Amino acid sequence: DKRFLGSAKHLRVLVTVKDRRGYLIRGALLRLRALPAKHVANGAVRAGFTNQIGKAQFGYRLRQSAFAGTSTKVMTFAARAATPKASTTKRVVLCLPAAVTR
Repeated sequence: DKRFLGSAKHLRVLVTVKDRRGYLIRGALLRLRALPAKHVANGAVRAGFTNQIGKAQFGYRLRQSAFAGTSTKVMTFAARAATPKASTTKRVVLCLPAAVTR
């Protein structure tokens, strides 16, 4: 969710886990890693479980250096979901805005 990223410097990540048939998976173990870690102020690794509707929400606070400079910066989120019988990974790339507006 990038709506208020420029002013609040907080990034909310919502992860939904589904199987091949499209059913939501509850109770899946999630590990989320943000790269580069130097842009994240409160730790790059998050872990948790999906709730009863197959979703999990994580929050990141970004440093000022993530927005500094004129070039756009890229953040990558690597998510790993695991159940007792299966596991999968997915990477998502996010372009950060170049300058903070207050």
